[in-house]
Amino acid sequence: MIFDTLQMVLWSAAYCMIIVASVVESWKSSSYHPAMPYLPGALNLAWEINAVIVNWPLWGNIVWLFLDSVIVFLNLRGLKRNKERLCWLALSLLLTVLLRAVFLIQRGILLSSFLIDLLIAAVYVVRARYVSQVLRTWVGLLKLLGDFFAWLAYREYSDLVDVMGIIVLVLNVYYMAYSLELDSQRTRKNQNHRK
Repeated sequence: MIFDTLQMVLWSAAYCMIIVASVVESWKSSSYHPAMPYLPGALNLAWEINAVIVNWPLWGNIVWLFLDSVIVFLNLRGLKRNKERLCWLALSLLLTVLLRAVFLIQRGILLSSFLIDLLIAAVYVVRARYVSQVLRTWVGLLKLLGDFFAWLAYREYSDLVDVMGIIVLVLNVYYMAYSLELDSQRTRKNQNHRK
């Protein structure tokens, strides 16, 4: 129970930081870099829509649906063309329908949440250079800890969850190390420009 509560608090904090970073990113630059890449945002929104339908009126899912909606809205706002926005909205709708079917499978909710965590961790690693620099390391740390505690809370329910959780942990640690290296490079570059 404590691990589940910790993962909820840490992921909620990560979502709030992603929102803050997205707002700051939209103010500071002409080329928007999302604090949460587009695919993870769409996956999270689709999952939470289904979780709210299945678990109504569980407040944790309602709050996360709101936070995911804000993140996706900010991401869509950062896109330059309406065609791109429509494509991402269509993908979110398609993912919502597909996940609805997965939720009907035994342990589908649990397995889909860990599969989505795995995809999110992989996308963050692949897109690390294109993720907003604003609060990147803090978001990465909160994601890492949130996923770690989720794994501890649910690993006993399935060997597949156990394996996915280990892979997510490795990807999150790699993302953190890479983010710290990118931040270090940016700091050195800024110091060299001041000289």
